[in-house]
Amino acid sequence: MVEVLVSIVITALLGSMVMMFFLTAVRTTRAADGRNEQSASGRSIIDSWAMLAAQAANVQGESAPDKGQRFVSILPREAMFCIALDMKADARADDPRVPMGVRITLEDGQLIEYRWSSCDVMRSAPPGNYSVRRVLAPRAALVAPNAWLVTPLSANDLTASSVVDGNAVPSSLITDGTASLTELQSTVGVRIAFQTLPDPRRPAPIATYSTIALLETGH
Repeated sequence: MVEVLVSIVITALLGSMVMMFFLTAVRTTRAADGRNEQSASGRSIIDSWAMLAAQAANVQGESAPDKGQRFVSILPREAMFCIALDMKADARADDPRVPMGVRITLEDGQLIEYRWSSCDVMRSAPPGNYSVRRVLAPRAALVAPNAWLVTPLSANDLTASSVVDGNAVPSSLITDGTASLTELQSTVGVRIAFQTLPDPRRPAPIATYSTIALLETGH
């Protein structure tokens, strides 16, 4: 009888150890999956937005002064600009491209991209009237309370010393917490930075993504 009881106890202990091993493995796998998914999503967003921002079109037209004004507006939690993805330096003069309107924003804890059929439509459309709305990250935040989602940068900002740490590039174009339309005319690049927050069901640390996009010429 004693031997049977000892066998039962040993079996129960071994079973508990095996169960704990599998539960730990499941939790570890879920956490790893969460981190991988979060990282892939963050990299995809930052690459896409960097491309869009880099190709921001001159909204003042080809006759505007050098550089003109590429961004319609840049606020702490959003940026609005025009972009012609298929515009090329060798485009025919009789084949004009109509830049579409793009807005990237942090709204209700989500990273969202809006698009309009043209920049003029974006400027005149009433709220809620857009062509495309995409939720890119369902849980997101600014890197810091006083940070910007898209930070305008001047040529003086982009010195060798200031871009060593891509997460800490200051902006001389932001005064009193704002970037005026006049200051946006001096924008030669932007810093895009945000945090993605983990899904409570799939634990993962908060991840920060940041990059610098230089504005292309010839638009």
